[in-house]
Amino acid sequence: MKLKEVTLKNFRSYRDKVCIGIDELTVIIGKNDIGKSTILEALEIFFNNSIVKIDQDDLNIAAKAGNDYEIEIGCVFTELPNSLTVDSGSLTSLRKEHLSYINENGIECLAIKKKFDASKKTPKEATFVRTERYPIKEGVVDLHSLKLSELKERAKDLQVDIGNVDKRNSSEIRKTIWDQSNLLESDFGEKLVSVDDDEYGKKIWKSLSVYLPFFALFQSDRSSNDGDSEVQDPIKVAIGQAVKKVESKLIQIEQEIELEVKDTLDRTSEKMKSLTPEWRDEDKMTPTPAKSINWATPFKFQLLGNNEIPINKRGSGMRRLILLAFFQAEAERRMSESNSQSVIYAIEEPETSQHPNHQLQLLRSFQHLSSQDKTQIIVTTHVPGLAQAVEGDQIRYIYEEEGKGKIIGRGDVVLKDVANALGVLPDPNNTVEVIVLVEGKHDVAFLTRISELLKQNGDTEINLGLDNRFTVLPVGGSTLKDFINLQYLRSLNKKEFHLYDSDDSSYKDYVEEVNKRENGDFAIQTDRMEMENYIPSHLFEKIYSNRGIEIKLPELQPNDNVPEIVSKHVYEARYPGCRWEDFDGDKSNYHKGVKSRVNSEILDLLSIEGLTEIGAVNELKSWFIQLEEMLD
Repeated sequence: MKLKEVTLKNFRSYRDKVCIGIDELTVIIGKNDIGKSTILEALEIFFNNSIVKIDQDDLNIAAKAGNDYEIEIGCVFTELPNSLTVDSGSLTSLRKEHLSYINENGIECLAIKKKFDASKKTPKEATFVRTERYPIKEGVVDLHSLKLSELKERAKDLQVDIGNVDKRNSSEIRKTIWDQSNLLESDFGEKLVSVDDDEYGKKIWKSLSVYLPFFALFQSDRSSNDGDSEVQDPIKVAIGQAVKKVESKLIQIEQEIELEVKDTLDRTSEKMKSLTPEWRDEDKMTPTPAKSINWATPFKFQLLGNNEIPINKRGSGMRRLILLAFFQAEAERRMSESNSQSVIYAIEEPETSQHPNHQLQLLRSFQHLSSQDKTQIIVTTHVPGLAQAVEGDQIRYIYEEEGKGKIIGRGDVVLKDVANALGVLPDPNNTVEVIVLVEGKHDVAFLTRISELLKQNGDTEINLGLDNRFTVLPVGGSTLKDFINLQYLRSLNKKEFHLYDSDDSSYKDYVEEVNKRENGDFAIQTDRMEMENYIPSHLFEKIYSNRGIEIKLPELQPNDNVPEIVSKHVYEARYPGCRWEDFDGDKSNYHKGVKSRVNSEILDLLSIEGLTEIGAVNELKSWFIQLEEMLD
């Protein structure tokens, strides 16, 4: 499942309900003590309640003053499982159980809300599925709270025929009751369905929890002792992910043991009948586990390095480099696994105690990770330098307005506010001479890789990934116009090199506007439509072949819509007999997949020979000749 939204109410500084949208990569930015870390810690409580545990003091002060002691943390998920096993050996689904809903974009969603009673020293947790379209008609509104025997009795009371239904399957009985109740549209409404208070609610939650993403929180304020979590966190995450990967097998083991115990108790009950006439069928004993099993708890590992010296005895710099290596290794591993368990990495202020080069490497690791399937990254920072390297729609800017409380701004429209409140560049020092402005994060990676290849070939002295005379800034989307007209970077007194794709005719006006300046700024559009048009066909074929998808592309032309062409061939190879033109799903997801593959896999395979083969080298060299001329 994929996390789509987080909601908070009465939690710490968040009094009124606030919603935070979550993408594959989400950068939460704001001033110190504005509530950035609060969001990550709320998610840790929601998923694990381990590294950070809910506490009575987490209640918002204003809520407490108003005698409102209920804390709410909610999550909305998409990409839901097609089926669930609730009763042994039988399948159902969230939609069949009326536990999911369709949002305004036509996407099936699951909303889970956790409430905590903070009037108690240790707040008691209650978990609900919040659905917007649940049968609320009298007689059927409480079916999820009924035991199997009670469901049968309810069907009898409502004169519902369950003669052809498996009497051991509560899901089928519920469905039959709903189907035969002549429900009108007015009989559906919003409902909180408890997954705590009844036997079948617990079974639904247990089955559903297998599909919840694995959540890993990395905090910035780590200690530096022998048990330093900078070392322990990665290994704990590795253990947790391994357990999550086999969780369905572990649950199957639990269910098999439960069935064995139930069989023994059933036979014991039969013997009780012969021993005493007071023992009835209703007195049959039902095994209910006292609590959920944490399978990760028994596993402990000690990390030894060179000469068997414990890693946690090494310096703090080494330990932080281990954390960096962990994320890079995870990016590579998840890139190679097509069936990875969904995971969310939440990283608090990754810039803490990191050399600027390591900050950049971390960010690139995050970008690579977030481009992989079933992987999401959430980062908090108060340093605009990290936020500037991602696309505008991945930014969440937290600020406060008097009388309105916390506000979560998102997208390109908040970049000007971020610039005004926190600055634009992390440290516009004297080493930076030229700011290179491109449209998006994929263009940053592409241009950096091109500079590496040209330098290796002796065509330029510039390597954008290492040359501190340049910084590359993605400024595409609706904010591009403001960067041109309002000249956000003017106060830095740096020259600007603007490079834009030729797929948008409006960019021609921006190029002309920049080139009218008399301060040495320069702008140009690419000869080819966009970045993907600089990739030879055989590289697309290779990376998809590595995934078991064999495609044969035509020779791609400079003005072809490459994401569309590749998406068509991939779709039709995955689904033989189906036509791309007949596909009525969201084709943009395929297009994004192609762009992500370029950024995360193909660029490493790109070579001077391949660029020469498609006739692109001379144009690429001209960009860097211009950059060299702009240096003082």
